[in-house]
Amino acid sequence: MLTALTAVLFDMDGTITDTEAHYVHAFDRLAAAAEVRLTKAHHQAVVGASFESMAETAERAGIAGTRREIIAAIEAAVLDGIRGSEPVWQPGALELVAQLRAAGVATALVTMSYRSLADEVVARIPFEAFDVIVTGDEVERGKPHPDAYLRAAERLGVDIADCVVIEDSATGVAAGLAAGARVIAVPFYLPLPESDDYTLWPDGLARRGVNDVVHGVR
Repeated sequence: MLTALTAVLFDMDGTITDTEAHYVHAFDRLAAAAEVRLTKAHHQAVVGASFESMAETAERAGIAGTRREIIAAIEAAVLDGIRGSEPVWQPGALELVAQLRAAGVATALVTMSYRSLADEVVARIPFEAFDVIVTGDEVERGKPHPDAYLRAAERLGVDIADCVVIEDSATGVAAGLAAGARVIAVPFYLPLPESDDYTLWPDGLARRGVNDVVHGVR
């Protein structure tokens, strides 16, 4: 149990909203244009990954182009997907954010999506949801490195040890743990195992409240 909770740091893709499908679709389009067949491992590598990691996966799959070109193509396709569809909020996610803010707990969005994509998603939330937003193009090393979470805590002016990270992917969970935060895992596209290192909520954020975060986290 936490002795203090000063902030909750949320991942975006797969945790706040279901945008992972846009990334998978963008990657599929890129591969189809290059006449490259993707494997299950390639698709799994995209979930929760930074754009740099996606570009590395694309290279391993045999997709031609510079990393900058690959990243630009994925970013544009995902942005088109977000703009062209209604947001699909993860059950309970926005409700939990609202409850935390009402309780005076700081909140941050920490995503490997670029600022253009994060701003598009956040603009659709019908209240001011986050005190700080850290995106993948603002850090040198993406998840699973701790940099983005450490930057969020620094910008909030809080100790990362007093923060809870909420993530849906193994990559994101690893980043939160490496930063020194408590971590709640809410698996979405890919399953996550039970672990003594983090708290697993296999049913997601639905019907979860502030007390669950404070008293239910390892």
